[in-house]
Amino acid sequence: MATHNKILEETRLHEMLASEEAHSEEHHHVTPFWTMFWVFVLLLGLTVFTVYTAKYVYLPGHGNLILALVIASVKAILVAAFFMHLKYDKGMNSVVVFVTVFALVLFLGLTLIDLKSRALVTRVEAGEIVEGGDKHYIRNSEGKLERTTSGLGVTAKAKQDGHADHANPDGHSADPAHSAPAPH
Repeated sequence: MATHNKILEETRLHEMLASEEAHSEEHHHVTPFWTMFWVFVLLLGLTVFTVYTAKYVYLPGHGNLILALVIASVKAILVAAFFMHLKYDKGMNSVVVFVTVFALVLFLGLTLIDLKSRALVTRVEAGEIVEGGDKHYIRNSEGKLERTTSGLGVTAKAKQDGHADHANPDGHSADPAHSAPAPH
């Protein structure tokens, strides 16, 4: 009988805890239809504005690109706030989304900085790499092949020194300039 009472007591305790968990203080916010509708209309209006500025507005420099990115950012904030319910959710979720977007912008921004700064290098230094890999020749701005300043590749250097084709794998130990190969 004592075991039966203990089981009943544990069952009641479990039901009470489950009931408290089901009716916690945290409630999900339901956004009214008209709020969602007007946010949707605003998003459509911003899309039309983006298309209009792309076709009919000319801003000097990268102005059009910056304007398009600002409009897209406003649209992304609206989607995150209302359709993803971040406006009514815990602040930590917004922090996680913000940090993720910031990291993405940082990585893409650093990549764009690298791509845009490649033009600062002279054409001779950044010439087209020709087929051959280890020969390290580039085509300069006049179309002539030049040896790079980085020197030879490993294979070409070995062939030049005459060590690439010896048949003896222990040939390095016979040459006083080389030490014996390390055991694997």
